[in-house]
Amino acid sequence: MSKGWTVFKRFFLERKVSFSLTLLGLLLYAWGIAAFVPTFFKDVEAWEKIIKLYPEEMLTFVSGSAGNLLTIEGFLNIEFFNPWWILIMGGFAIAMASAIVGREVEKKTVEFLLSLPLSRFSLLLTRFLSTLLAIFLLSSLTLFAFYLFTLFYDFTIKTEGLFYLFLYGLIFTSLLASLTLFFSLFFKERSKSISLTVAILIASYLVENLSVIYDKLEWISPLALFHYYKPYQALKGELSYHILVLLGLFLLFAVASFLIFSRKDIAI
Repeated sequence: MSKGWTVFKRFFLERKVSFSLTLLGLLLYAWGIAAFVPTFFKDVEAWEKIIKLYPEEMLTFVSGSAGNLLTIEGFLNIEFFNPWWILIMGGFAIAMASAIVGREVEKKTVEFLLSLPLSRFSLLLTRFLSTLLAIFLLSSLTLFAFYLFTLFYDFTIKTEGLFYLFLYGLIFTSLLASLTLFFSLFFKERSKSISLTVAILIASYLVENLSVIYDKLEWISPLALFHYYKPYQALKGELSYHILVLLGLFLLFAVASFLIFSRKDIAI
């Protein structure tokens, strides 16, 4: 137990600088968006006239299924929660997850890692839980700070909406971590697992938003991860089955990673 806690704590603390910088960036971004809300909704009619000057296809691509930009939920969705909040947290999660095993393989110290007095399962679990803790803290602290900003700048969003959004952010970002961990078991360079996950994430966003514009792409939209990420509906206090798909994918890649790591000869 003590050895597992040591591995857990050390893996987390090794990333305290990048975690702190990521959290600071998220808080500053949330602050900036929250501070702009009163200004934006002070003269909605003027903004509506400006928005109408942009091509309809461009607005549709940017907003996707975000709903009306001229509502608080739609504005916050486009300007912060979809996709920037996920991309920032996801970037940290992907980098941290790629180091769980990939860093040791890349540095050729994996044999030393496996020599620790812990089973492979326990070793992977402690590092993976450390990554999930970081994701939990990023998600919860960002949204708690955002809630305080809404009080300070005197605008209202549903409390259950923030909670649902927390669930979406936590599960989606954890899915990115488990996906990266899964890929890292097949490559000797961390950059490859990171690049592959990032490519899937970006392609997913493009496919989902383009499918709103082009009907011919609707068939492929359910294959995109962003198809199941619904921050606009969450902010309105609605929770759909889509979150269960994200949770299922997270568990699938997490379990697959544990099975592969327990059985595969990864020593180099």
